Amino acid sequence: MVQMCILGAAARMWIATGQPGVRLFPMAARRLIGHGSAANSGLCHRPRRGRLDWSAWPLRARCWRAKGKAVKGLVFREYLDMVEQRFSPALADRMIEMAQVPSGGAYTNVGTYHHGEMVQLVGALSTLTGLTAPALLRAFGHHLAARFAALYPAFFEAQPTMFGFLGSVDSVIHAEVRKIYPDAELPRFDVLRHDEDGMTLVYFSSRHLGDLAHGLIEGVALHYGQAVSVRPKAEASGSVIFEVVNHADVTPA
Repeated sequence: MVQMCILGAAARMWIATGQPGVRLFPMAARRLIGHGSAANSGLCHRPRRGRLDWSAWPLRARCWRAKGKAVKGLVFREYLDMVEQRFSPALADRMIEMAQVPSGGAYTNVGTYHHGEMVQLVGALSTLTGLTAPALLRAFGHHLAARFAALYPAFFEAQPTMFGFLGSVDSVIHAEVRKIYPDAELPRFDVLRHDEDGMTLVYFSSRHLGDLAHGLIEGVALHYGQAVSVRPKAEASGSVIFEVVNHADVTPA
């Protein structure tokens, strides 16, 4: 699905809006914009010891020095927007300062940053709010789904049901992304089953953001007015199997 669009498909979409620019917070404004390249070069600036609670994150997600696992800046910008809207701009500044991300919280729409910055930002927000990292990622998934539906309705209008939309992620949405970014690191969603009772999806990604994918699926269901229950099952391989069970219709978002 769109992290389905999250880490790739959204990039193509946002470029079309003609909103380049850089997202700067008061704290981050004191840093040079060039610091954003640190994430691309592999520089890892870890938070000071004892500042964050990483216990909710898998070890594999916390050890983010490995090369690759790039995320487009537009995804970070959307995350910061969600934090401002759901909490406050002041809390967003505190989160960035606590996380001590290499970019300093300054992201361009088309820039590329290490996914570990998202891990650090969500970890900082969890510490500040008391909410768990999985809950925050699911909330971000809801936010992204609503934003994509509002800004790029054609992707949703092309499919009459949420199940049709989910089934088109790899074959349609990600195919469009690869035309713009041939080397994009996109997640994969394989449909194992689709019938009147629901759908079974398998999510594969080197970023291991299954909670975000969970939220995106729920957000798409809300957009289509479809009542579903989403049951994730993590696999030893790092993939996640989602059982999406169909229930009665609800009022569309």
